[in-house]
Amino acid sequence: MARSASAMGLVMVTDALRRGCAAALLVLTAGAVQAADIRIINGDTPGEGLNDTTPRDPVPGNPGTTVGAQRLNALGYVADLLGSRIGSDVPILVEVTFSNLRCRSTNADLAAAGPERLVSDFPGAQPGVFYALALANAINGARIESGPDISADFNADLDAPDDCLGGADWYYGLDNNPPGDDLNFVSTATHELIHGLGFASFVNLQTGEFFMGLPSIYETFIRDLGFSTTWPSLNNNERMASAANDGNVVWDGPSITPQVSARYSDGTVGSDLQLYAPNPVEPGSSISHWEADLTPNALMEPFVDARGDVDIRNGIGLAACVLSDLGWGLINRVGCPDDDGAAIPSPDGTADGSGNANAGGGSGDMAGDDGSGGGGCTLGRGAPDPIWLALLLVAAWRLRRQSI
Repeated sequence: MARSASAMGLVMVTDALRRGCAAALLVLTAGAVQAADIRIINGDTPGEGLNDTTPRDPVPGNPGTTVGAQRLNALGYVADLLGSRIGSDVPILVEVTFSNLRCRSTNADLAAAGPERLVSDFPGAQPGVFYALALANAINGARIESGPDISADFNADLDAPDDCLGGADWYYGLDNNPPGDDLNFVSTATHELIHGLGFASFVNLQTGEFFMGLPSIYETFIRDLGFSTTWPSLNNNERMASAANDGNVVWDGPSITPQVSARYSDGTVGSDLQLYAPNPVEPGSSISHWEADLTPNALMEPFVDARGDVDIRNGIGLAACVLSDLGWGLINRVGCPDDDGAAIPSPDGTADGSGNANAGGGSGDMAGDDGSGGGGCTLGRGAPDPIWLALLLVAAWRLRRQSI
C-alpha cells in the first residue's frame, strides 16, 4: 500500500495545498544497482526556455550555438554528474522550464526545484513517513507513479538584454569559471536538483506542522539540541520554535561521523553539523540547508559564492552524506563527503542527461511562499561578490493519497 501526494484528492484526502522547494537501512542493497539515469524533460513551449534559438557563442565544455542548446547541454551535464553519484534502477525524470521570474537590478529569483510528489507507505519505506518520489521509486525498485519526479524552474530573464542583475547572464560553461558577474548555471542546477532528490524539509515553519500530518524522511534526521530529540518527537509549537533555534539544530544522520565533522569548522556543534536555523525563520531557506557559516563552504548552504566557490567537478560534498542517510545508494565508490571527483563525467560537451524527452507544454501551477522549507535561489548584491540565498520552493506538489 503506497500513499502519495498530488493536486487531485483521492481516497480520504481532498485537494491538498501545493506546497512551495531507519533511512540508513534503506540504502539500495538488492543486487547491483545501476547508475541513476536522470533524464531532462523539456517543459518549455516552442521558442522559449530550452527551445530558445537566440544565437550564443560556444563556451568551455559546451558547444551549443543557441541559448536553448547551451541550457540543455548544461542540464545534461548536471544530470550525468548526479547520476554518477547515486544509484537507481528507475529513471529519474526532471521536468525543466525557464520562466520570467522576479529579476531586478540588485536582486533576482534564480531558480527553484523540488519533488513533484511525496510518497509514503510503499515497500521498503518507514511507515508513515514521506519520501521524495524519485527516492521512493529507487527504494521500491519500480516506478510508483507516472510523470516527472522532479520539477525545476530557472529564471530566463537572466539571459535577457536588460538590467536584470546589472546585466549579468547565466554562464553555461562546464569549467566552473564564469566571467565577470555572470552566474554559474551548472552549480545552481546541481544545488536545485539535489533538493528534488529529497534534501529539503516540508514542514510549515510558521506553524510547525508536518505536511499532511506526516514527517518526511529528511525531517526524521533533524535534531534540536535544546530539546534533546528529533523533530518527529516534538509537537507543532516545539518544531516552530526549533526552526528558529539558531546554532542548536543539527543533522542527526549516521553518515555524519566525528571523522566527517572534524573536517569542518564554524557551523558545527561538537561533532554535529548545523542546519540553517536563523531567527526569524527564512521560509524556503531555513532548515533545508547547511548552516551558512560552515567552513569550507558546502554546495547545499543557503549562501555560497555564486561564481563557483564550490566546484562540483570535485563531487557534491556533504550532499552525498545526506542523500545516503535518506536512502539513496551511493555508487562509484562515492564517499561521505564526496570530494574526489570519482566518475565525474568529463566536461567535453557530450553530456546529454541520458536522453532528453520532450514533454510539451508547461510545468503546472506554481506555489507561493507558505512557510515551508525547500529549495530555491535568490541572488542579491549585498556583498562585493554575489551570494546565493535559498528563498522559495516553487515546485508543484501534486498531493494525493492513492493506493496502488
